[in-house]
Amino acid sequence: MKSYESQIRRLKRNHRETRDLEDPLETISRIKKEDRLIPCITFVIYYGQEEWKHHKRLKDMFGYKQINDANMLESRMNLVQICKDDPRRYKNRDIQMCIDIAQLMFQKDLETIKKRYRQKIDKEVVMMICALTGSRRLESIISKEEGDEIDMCKAIEEWEEEISKQARNEGRLEGEKHGEKRGEKRGEKRGEKRGRKLGRKLGREEGKKDQILQFIQEMLEKGYTDEMILGFKSVTKQLLRQAKTML
Repeated sequence: MKSYESQIRRLKRNHRETRDLEDPLETISRIKKEDRLIPCITFVIYYGQEEWKHHKRLKDMFGYKQINDANMLESRMNLVQICKDDPRRYKNRDIQMCIDIAQLMFQKDLETIKKRYRQKIDKEVVMMICALTGSRRLESIISKEEGDEIDMCKAIEEWEEEISKQARNEGRLEGEKHGEKRGEKRGEKRGEKRGRKLGRKLGREEGKKDQILQFIQEMLEKGYTDEMILGFKSVTKQLLRQAKTML
């Protein structure tokens, strides 16, 4: 409405400057019957991970059900839902890829992305996907790439490796800190030097185990399968089961 109001004010100002209003009715309204407005269409792009459940029409905001719909000004929301829309609904190939990859990332299905998109993709499309999904780490990797096209499969693999490396580092530091603290407490409780040494040793062992468990939990939360997690050398089936019970 503000857009239409602005256009009408512009028309009135032009007629006032040119003094071309001759018809009495045009003089009153200050616009000509030949004047036309540029249509204004609004699109809402919703990229939440859950389906839109709010109103999509102006009349749904009204509380008066007895009003005849035929006499009511209607305004509908043109809603684009990244998490739900069928990518095939759009003719543009870049938009199809953008929505499809974003949906797969919401589902944490990185393997399907690597299998489905082995070809290079326009860098701007990938940056848009990162913005829609809030993937700052992947965006950082993409921004360092030279050229206008990105190998999506390679970028996803680098992203996974970075996530795994960070998870291992964080788990190691936290595990060592937690383990040494527990070990010191055990050693101090025994009151002997030998007890403190043994406590630190036990603490490091406990810390290593805690590190692995924390790493497994983070991988599970990111959607990694059991087979992928068991591929890490230090992960055993027993630790995997224990990590799942702790979630």
